[in-house]
Amino acid sequence: MHFTKTTVLAILSATSTIANQLDAGTTTTELVELYSEVFENATFTWYGLEDGDAASNAAPALERRQCANGPLECDNSHSYGDDAYLSLQYYLSSDAGGALQKSPRAVCRSSDGGKCCASWGSVPQWGITKGDLLPAMNRIYNACYVGNSGLVRQADLGGSCITICLSDRESGCR
Repeated sequence: MHFTKTTVLAILSATSTIANQLDAGTTTTELVELYSEVFENATFTWYGLEDGDAASNAAPALERRQCANGPLECDNSHSYGDDAYLSLQYYLSSDAGGALQKSPRAVCRSSDGGKCCASWGSVPQWGITKGDLLPAMNRIYNACYVGNSGLVRQADLGGSCITICLSDRESGCR
């Protein structure tokens, strides 16, 4: 059986895409603190890869119709603080058009009411804004019992299909 170069490249591309979609909200490389922002007396911490090499960790771009409303999973193993979630949601929505710096992979808000983090499995190919995180976060918050961790697979994040997790840790749901 003889494959053309185009066929082989298409198979490799599809395999890479499937691998990114199967990510279960965990990271294989340890995340480090990239920067923090203070907003209305609350600190929001952004995490990412130490080397900042977004290109090697970028998710492939897919057609938007492939990303809409991917499967949602709820879990109580890494429950987040409700007050911290509401603060994080308000912070992101207050600057929804704000572009993110340094290819982050997670953002967290810690408070007396607990910790809440939104994390994603890979770096979107074209970058994202703070508001791009909100649809998946809100879907998890509304579908899972308040405070339970959860993830959405194949969420549209910056034009890439990526797993997004809402939990009490920056390193993902599992």
